[in-house]
Amino acid sequence: MWSILKREVKNYIRKPLLWLGVAIVIFMVFQNVSPYLNVHYLAEGETIVNDYPETYRDGDVFDGYVPADKGLRRELWEERIREVLISEFEMDHAGAQSVIDEMKEMDIAKACRHLEGCSYYDAYYEYVDTAYHKGTREEINSYIAEKLEKRRFSYYFSRKFADLQDCLWDFLQPFY
Repeated sequence: MWSILKREVKNYIRKPLLWLGVAIVIFMVFQNVSPYLNVHYLAEGETIVNDYPETYRDGDVFDGYVPADKGLRRELWEERIREVLISEFEMDHAGAQSVIDEMKEMDIAKACRHLEGCSYYDAYYEYVDTAYHKGTREEINSYIAEKLEKRRFSYYFSRKFADLQDCLWDFLQPFY
């Protein structure tokens, strides 16, 4: 058995057409995969065009949203509270700013209870909505690069291949 296998391997090694075919296949795979080896979701000068608000609870990085850190999240939340106090509670800018200034030293839970005393009950939900904000091109690309550093590209590529295989299997199952 081993002698047959050795002979077949030697025959394959001697054939230059085989090596030419292997080289062409490797080149074609590299051509198809090379755009995915670098993180460039947004190219230079490109922007994401959508009509979503600045903060969007269900936002995803492909929609242009990145997670907000605590400081920025608090600023976005206070700005949203100010807008609601002015538009819905019909406060003037000075009154809304005084309410925001009272909340500056409070943590989120205490500030929400303070706003409930002012009959504003959606403050916590507004805070939840500020988890993601519209990011710049650099923020989006760095966020994607940071997330992709945890595992190699082949991990994600193989998972996508497995998803495709699963879809094809489900589609072709009735024909077997």
